[in-house]
Amino acid sequence: MSSATTSQKNASKTKKKVGPNMSLPLRPALMPLSSRIDDERSTAKRIYLVRNGECCDRLMPCWRMRAFAEHNTYRLIDLNQPLRVPIRAGAPDAFLNDSPLTQTAEYMISMMNLKKTPRIYVEPGLFEPLMFYWQDRIPLFMTNQELINAGFHVDDEYVPVISMDALRKKLFEEKHPDDSFNRITAVADSIVECANERSGGVLVVTHAPSVDLLLRRITGRSDSPRTIGDLYRMGLNYPFGSSAVLEYEQPSVTKKAKPKWVYKPGALPPLTCAQASTMVEVPDFS
Repeated sequence: MSSATTSQKNASKTKKKVGPNMSLPLRPALMPLSSRIDDERSTAKRIYLVRNGECCDRLMPCWRMRAFAEHNTYRLIDLNQPLRVPIRAGAPDAFLNDSPLTQTAEYMISMMNLKKTPRIYVEPGLFEPLMFYWQDRIPLFMTNQELINAGFHVDDEYVPVISMDALRKKLFEEKHPDDSFNRITAVADSIVECANERSGGVLVVTHAPSVDLLLRRITGRSDSPRTIGDLYRMGLNYPFGSSAVLEYEQPSVTKKAKPKWVYKPGALPPLTCAQASTMVEVPDFS
């Protein structure tokens, strides 16, 4: 018997006094607090859409110049910095506007304590809208080999839906939110196919606009962002570290409706601290 199981049983026997002559059992781990919170241990297929963690440039715009000031040797000048940085081509300038996408996925996987560590698929097609980079080139991506050398569990045999070369060619082709939606659609269909073929869940870590476009495509929503301003504001609707859970819903035998993917807003409760929160608010453009 594991220690976690033992402690949970002991906790369930403990009573907490609430007012005169009243007592309630302590809340076990992952126990829903209300009917609005879905069962966190659901056996249904799920797709977890997660926005990446915050980029250092947002907190400290000049961190690269100070952290690499002495002979390009990395050192900590602020505890908001990563403890170490990977070796990569073009460093330290390559770390400019470098969102911790793969790093967020790696840390989430490590916290699951799985017997077999899943491999990460690096998909360039999930990159944020290219309209954000009209007057500049796409940031330099780390290669799979650089990620592997840095300790990330990346699947080097994965063939992306949209390669880096294809993504670069689209740099001046995406001129409207619909163009970004069409690119994300191809990746979304691939994610759904992957989720349907295997049991368990699929974890997707990407940018805020990509999370929104994936959610709309997979759940079949008809409304979508209309302007580049709508895409920019997605960062407010999907905060750093927030998650949107999609679940494969099987209709009852009496209903003739087809199975579909639905958004479950209460599957993973948000984290709130002072004015900061990971609460997701899916915008309505209808």
